[in-house]
Amino acid sequence: MEPDKNQVRQRQRTKDSKELFKQSGISGLGRFGNIFLRYIQTILITRMLGASGFGLYVLARNSSQMLAIIGAYGLGPTLTRLIPVSKDNPAKLHGILKYSILISLFISVCLGLILIPLSGWLAETVFNQPELKEVLMWFCLSIPIQSLIQVGYGILRG
Repeated sequence: MEPDKNQVRQRQRTKDSKELFKQSGISGLGRFGNIFLRYIQTILITRMLGASGFGLYVLARNSSQMLAIIGAYGLGPTLTRLIPVSKDNPAKLHGILKYSILISLFISVCLGLILIPLSGWLAETVFNQPELKEVLMWFCLSIPIQSLIQVGYGILRG
């Protein structure tokens, strides 16, 4: 005797629910681990640099992250949509990946190069923290890396 359609649906829902909770748990643990490690990093950096040094670090980090978002040119979420659509055409997919990496790298390097001479002005005029200039200059190096990471996340999600 075959099970009726309601029993089959109920088993499938139960199976889907278990998978959903399993995946949610894994995702939640990953997010918690990320937040916990960032918290430990914050404590260590604050102990090494002191409160004012940590403040300079945060200002420079946030400035570089903002420019990295601009440098990624919105390609992360776009690639998440474009890659599945283009998976049947390897030449098109290769072109999309190549173009997105090159355009992100070009824009983010240009932003980093623009920020280097502007770091003194930003430190003194905008933030009123002259000692921020050197920290900003160091974080200019991270802008292309951060942008490429965002593009890489889009590629992996796609």
